[in-house]
Amino acid sequence: MNRRAKPASPKVCVYTALMGGYEDLNEQKVANESHFDFICFTDSESLESGTWDVKFITPLFDNDPQRSQRHIKIKPQVYLGDYDVTIYIDNSILLLRDPVHLLEQFDLECGLMLAPHSFRSTVLDEFIEVSRIGLDDVSRIMEQMGHYYVSSPGVMMQKPFWGGLIVRDSRSRLVIDFQERWFSHVCRYSRRDQLSLNYCLDEIGIIPQAINIDNHLSDIHSWPNSRGRKSLIDKQSGYNTVAQMLNRHTAYEDKIKSFVSDQVNIGALQSRLKDAQSEIEDLEMFIDYMQDELDAVLARLK
Repeated sequence: MNRRAKPASPKVCVYTALMGGYEDLNEQKVANESHFDFICFTDSESLESGTWDVKFITPLFDNDPQRSQRHIKIKPQVYLGDYDVTIYIDNSILLLRDPVHLLEQFDLECGLMLAPHSFRSTVLDEFIEVSRIGLDDVSRIMEQMGHYYVSSPGVMMQKPFWGGLIVRDSRSRLVIDFQERWFSHVCRYSRRDQLSLNYCLDEIGIIPQAINIDNHLSDIHSWPNSRGRKSLIDKQSGYNTVAQMLNRHTAYEDKIKSFVSDQVNIGALQSRLKDAQSEIEDLEMFIDYMQDELDAVLARLK
């Protein structure tokens, strides 16, 4: 009797990425009771953990730990090719239960599970808040928002997703295409990946499975749990400050060029006005001459 073989269980890992010494690593006690691998990617050769398998990695971008971290977060297929399903968590998340409970809710056919944002109503709200707090260069944020409004205005009114926890089928071609697109937007525009998340989902045509949990606290996690977080006044901020100065310098240059252009235009108009005034004077002299001629003709007729 032939029996159909039981499908093999997917190989799963939980992972995080900690780059640039931004904060201390949070230990995950549930890792000791889970059958899943727990992997932390870091650029710190001295980092040790009792619950994470720490893997040293050279940052993708020099002096840009945020986007280097985002590369790991957004594109697990590059770093975790041996796994079928990946569960990403921000370092500031503490898991309260074995993440197998997440996998039990995950629809592999969909390929992507995200939590809706608990305290933002629209993607536009997220743009406004990121800009207000100053989490990235404002001119870059405004350019990104303008792009999205022109090309896909409906996305700006969508309910945003929270990027702190992501469950993915790493074998899905569609999910991989989405991740490639998402990371390109993080490089082109703001490094705040939640700003581009909805737009890229819409562009690729993925409707993610929603896991309806409060972002701060659920039966499976708590957030935020940050220890030893460093000030944002670091090298990256320094580069951002220089970039902002260059942007302002460029803006002033553009204003000066516009002013000079206007002055040239004004000069041309003034020249044309003088020519017109001269033509009017000539016309007035001609009219006076014709009036004299007409008066003379009328006088002879009398």
